[in-house]
Amino acid sequence: MKALETLILIMVNALLLQASSLNSDVVKQTIEHAFSYSNSGNGVTSWKLIEPVPQLPLSDSVTALPTIIHHSGIHTVWLQTWRKGLRCKTVGVKVDVVKQAKVAVVKKPIKSGEPLSGAFDTILREIGVLNDRAIKPEDANGMVAVRDINAGEVVQVGWAKQPYAVRRNSPVTVLSGADNVSVQVDGIASMDGRVGDRVAVKTSVSKQSLWGRVEGPGVVRVQ
Repeated sequence: MKALETLILIMVNALLLQASSLNSDVVKQTIEHAFSYSNSGNGVTSWKLIEPVPQLPLSDSVTALPTIIHHSGIHTVWLQTWRKGLRCKTVGVKVDVVKQAKVAVVKKPIKSGEPLSGAFDTILREIGVLNDRAIKPEDANGMVAVRDINAGEVVQVGWAKQPYAVRRNSPVTVLSGADNVSVQVDGIASMDGRVGDRVAVKTSVSKQSLWGRVEGPGVVRVQ
């Protein structure tokens, strides 16, 4: 009888080990799905677990909360276990993630006010904590630096902006009304503005300031 009990215990342990292995695969697939869903086209190239997969009963289904990765490094993926439609618990799993993205690297020093077009190379680079806010190269074209940028630096958000579409005290075309029925008058911009900015203008019809939104070079639409 003792030998039979020992044999049964060994068989149970073997089944538990097999279940643990299967469960690990399920958890890994769940994490992979979460990364793929949340970071499509986001540059995440690889990841690996840095701690054991938590032991979760096979009867539970496992889901992962969306995990958007902004830079390489250690991140926590939150897993939720479910049983009979009810959430049982939430478990955090740490993973080491590598993220790469195309960035704009300045070829030569750029002074504030100078255009970026033609002054940078597009390079595939791992994104770390210090450069996770890099401007996309396709967005950098046409922008103007708003600060000095050294050669070799990755252009960051806030370092460059689109050029002004209207300038203070410059003539503008002021539009009013809907797109299909629009009134057009001449005016003068009271401030600088980029496309999408709200600016004040004075028209040839009224000397009072009107507020509108910049629609393009020298064009402002008022409400």
